[in-house]
Amino acid sequence: MNSKDLGTFLCGAAFGAAICAFMLPKSGSEYRELVKSKARDAAGKLRKGEEALLQRTSDLKATVGRHRTGIMEAVEAGRGAYQKATAVGNAISHHA
Repeated sequence: MNSKDLGTFLCGAAFGAAICAFMLPKSGSEYRELVKSKARDAAGKLRKGEEALLQRTSDLKATVGRHRTGIMEAVEAGRGAYQKATAVGNAISHHA
């Protein structure tokens, strides 16, 4: 689930909770307090989701950073092997 989906889900959940709160037989001040409480809960969950997403992003960056050098070396080795094979193939075709 990406951050946009998580945010959309939490906003929808908060909206649904607010609608349900207005359907219940309570006084205006009770409604307001319930809505405030639900909004605080949703904001807290959104912050936790954001923190988790930031941590996963940081972990991914670290992993990519650790493997970057090896990947670049492999690409360069492949490029060198291709150039060598091309040069050998060209030399053979010129002698034939």
